[in-house]
Amino acid sequence: MAEKENRWWEFYFVRYLIGTITGALIISYLTLTNQFLKELIISDSSSTTWSNILKENYWVFILIGFAYCYISSAPILVFHTCRAYFKDKNGGLNNMTKGITTLIYILALVILSISLFTNCFNASLRWILLFLVIITQSLLILGGVFQYHIANFYIKLTADRKKEKESSNRDNYIESYKHLREHGNAFSILISELALGFILVDLTKINHLITVVTLWILPAMYVWLIGTSLEFNIGNDKNT
Repeated sequence: MAEKENRWWEFYFVRYLIGTITGALIISYLTLTNQFLKELIISDSSSTTWSNILKENYWVFILIGFAYCYISSAPILVFHTCRAYFKDKNGGLNNMTKGITTLIYILALVILSISLFTNCFNASLRWILLFLVIITQSLLILGGVFQYHIANFYIKLTADRKKEKESSNRDNYIESYKHLREHGNAFSILISELALGFILVDLTKINHLITVVTLWILPAMYVWLIGTSLEFNIGNDKNT
């Protein structure tokens, strides 16, 4: 089991390699369509085509693409940290989580389908998307900071993983859901990158760019507080 746990590259390599490539493509496209971002990133370029811009500055876009991938993945960190709120009493997904995720899926499917025939992606929709992402994360983070639900979840999870293993079935089960979740995590990051790129596409001022990025990553900063609260439980004799 220790050997499997040390294969960190199976998760992080897939997650961030694909995300970095996608991020580089998104950033290079934004520089082509947005003169402000083009001057900010590659001010000395005279190219007017996407392929030429990408070829002339591919190392710049790879580095920025990795940073963009990491920044875009901030909501995924919040959802993973606060996943205790998705669990019902029987150990499955609760009805609230099922309802919200189904509604979001249907809305996204309808909006994307309509966009194939009409130009519905206007500025107001971008700001609605931004604040929906921020508000959802904020609610989860505030619940995690001011309640003990997440701490209790991690305490129980830790105790459960230390139980005596009667057969290899348990190991195989854990290995399976880890792979499923990590690959799902990788695709979730791609969706986050596309969503953030959609929000950034028309920004024309540096203060707007800083504000959007700050709002996007602000909830993830509070994951530090949740991690600290979990650390405090180490000295709690009851939880130990």
